[in-house]
Amino acid sequence: METNFLPSKMLSITRGFSFAVALAAAIVSAQDDTSLTAEAIIQRYTEGNQSKSEMAYVKMETQLADAPVKERRILLAYQRQGKNESMFMRLLFPKEVEGVTLLAKTSEKKELAYHFFLPALGKMKQLTPEARQGSFLGSDYTFEDLLREVPEWHEYKRLTDEVVESAACYVVRASESRKDVESTHAFRDLFIEKGSFHLRKIAYYDAKQSLVKLLTASGYDSKDVKGKTTRPRVAVMQSVESKSKTSFTVIEGRVDEGIDAEFFTPKKLENWPLLDVEEFIFDLGFSVDVN
Repeated sequence: METNFLPSKMLSITRGFSFAVALAAAIVSAQDDTSLTAEAIIQRYTEGNQSKSEMAYVKMETQLADAPVKERRILLAYQRQGKNESMFMRLLFPKEVEGVTLLAKTSEKKELAYHFFLPALGKMKQLTPEARQGSFLGSDYTFEDLLREVPEWHEYKRLTDEVVESAACYVVRASESRKDVESTHAFRDLFIEKGSFHLRKIAYYDAKQSLVKLLTASGYDSKDVKGKTTRPRVAVMQSVESKSKTSFTVIEGRVDEGIDAEFFTPKKLENWPLLDVEEFIFDLGFSVDVN
């Protein structure tokens, strides 16, 4: 009787101990979840999508109300050196926009400079603060919407958690903290998935606190992306008033493979012939079939 009783008793104790450990872990997890500040959530989010460099081949589709879809193909490159960040977007297709380029650079002091290149003009132009709030190539994205999140430029407030497409999300409100800069939006609500800290949605509001645009993001770690990317496979921006929408779909990506710093200068980008661009893309291993 003793030999049968002791294992059973020990099993009961073990099960009880395991349950107690799991319960304690759940309590700690819940406490950690509720104690996370808005700033801590944003930090986890920005750390999760950081890389030293990234390149992506992207399909951009813009759908205006009662109009056919406009498709463009873009080479996107990003690089971080210390606290300095640079990004360019070079249009590859269709022919009428080939070579159009956006260059954005933020310094260690988080000062922002935008340059825009139109091949017909032959030289890059630095955008004024007012122009930065304009539409990017007639899409639903403004120039500032294309930047990664810059915590130094914002004040954050944690709101009530919500669920986005069955994913539990933190909700953080971001308001412009720079007094000398006028943003396109009064504030934004960021919906960041718990656990993964992936961005799932951004709601953009105007000064009257009316919803004006909605961004949805999906397909992180999608097998449909060739190579690697820290970005969602699909990001869709939709205008509430006009019902227009613009989507970015990552086709291929490369992370932390490095890119020469000269590519993030106006001089290089305005003197970058098509044949050299094609060679650059080929060396990356991108398949840029637009058919």
